Amino acid sequence: MEWIQPFLVFLAALSALAFLVYKGMPKSKSNKGGSCDTNCGCH
Repeated sequence: MEWIQPFLVFLAALSALAFLVYKGMPKSKSNKGGSCDTNCGCH
């Protein structure tokens, strides 16, 4: 029973890290993709 709490802490930390990585990925993708930026002439 003593292993449940450290396992849940590890799971929470891993999910938080995965969320941060996933949240940061679309930003770098959109910058590299050259999608409509403020100076792309589409406005």
